[in-house]
Amino acid sequence: MTTIDSHLNLLREGKQKGLRYFMQKHLRELTYFAQRIVKREEVAEEIVQDTFVKVWEARKNFKSLENIKAFLYISTRNACFNHLELADTRRRTNYDELSEEILQPGNDVLTGIIHTETIALIYQELERLPTQQAKVFRLSYFEGLSTEEICLELGISPNAVFLARSRATQTLQKFFKNKGLLYYIIFLYILSTPVR
Repeated sequence: MTTIDSHLNLLREGKQKGLRYFMQKHLRELTYFAQRIVKREEVAEEIVQDTFVKVWEARKNFKSLENIKAFLYISTRNACFNHLELADTRRRTNYDELSEEILQPGNDVLTGIIHTETIALIYQELERLPTQQAKVFRLSYFEGLSTEEICLELGISPNAVFLARSRATQTLQKFFKNKGLLYYIIFLYILSTPVR
């Protein structure tokens, strides 16, 4: 049995060592591939993180390295195109004006209150997340640390940072979607402009 086959088996059995192997093997090339499409490194990194979460969720379906590689590239490509389409839609609906006028906490009292409540809700929900996910999210979005800085701070690998940040963000996105559109938009705004 080859190294690839043994790691494929580990992945299919739900062992993170298998996922780490494929992340180490394909992370850099996938990020480069995504960055060529979306033109922004941080967006490309996030898309690739989400793709590896999808690999983990679909792990039992992979029969070969070719399956995984095709899945990685097709999922990444589709997510990049979805991101670009969403960005274009936002532009057409004056999303920038919305963020300037509504999302700035100081523009009106109600928006300021909702902005503050949203941050409080994020902290509250972080208490319910697994400890590492909560720490990585705080360091990423509230302290503005890079992936490398978080690795040094917590003594974990970049793969662990990517997975923890992606899972925390997905959980919080689901929570805020259920809170209402304005809370969700402000949550997305907070993700795009780290709180210091």
